[in-house]
Parts: sequence; C-alpha cells; structure tokens
Amino acid sequence: MRGAVDDIPAIRQIIDELDIGEHYIHADAALSGMILPYVDDPQPFGFDAGIDSISISGHKLIGAPLPCGIVLTRKHLVETLGRAVNSSASTTPPCPVPATA
Repeated sequence: MRGAVDDIPAIRQIIDELDIGEHYIHADAALSGMILPYVDDPQPFGFDAGIDSISISGHKLIGAPLPCGIVLTRKHLVETLGRAVNSSASTTPPCPVPATA
C-alpha cells in the first residue's frame, strides 16, 4: 500500500506566482499522517508548511474503531469548518464544537 504525497512547497510557490490572494490548502494525510511525527525526514505536512487543515485516519494505524477520522485546522478556522456529527451507530451524543475567542 502506498500513499500519494503532494509537494506542498511547490503548491505554495504556484499560489504565490499566480498572486492568488485568498486560498485554502487542505492536506489529506489519511495514510501517512499518523507516522509523520516519527519519521526522520517527513514531507512538509504541517501548518508551518502553509496548510490550513489536515486530516488523518486513526483506524489505519492506532487500532481505533472504524471509522475514526481526525481533522486539525488553524484555530481561526475552527468555527467556520467545525460542526457536530451524529453517527447513527453511536450511542453517545456528538461533541460540541468549541467556541473560539
């Protein structure tokens, strides 16, 4: 099994060259996201690389029950992107999206 890796610095360079003012970059790290902190030379998939959000799948490597999706985003975008999700298989109420200051 292999995962595709987008070249975030090259994408950022194209955005800068085309002078695209308002933009949003989401990194789908569903396969490799859980191992990035443990790799000696990981691809740049962090907020410091210019992404606005990243998704990882907990059920692929940490043994979390299916499905287990995790999305991390910049703090100022939480209210815009976040929403409570109620799974029909869940017996617990959905977690509320925290308010931002």
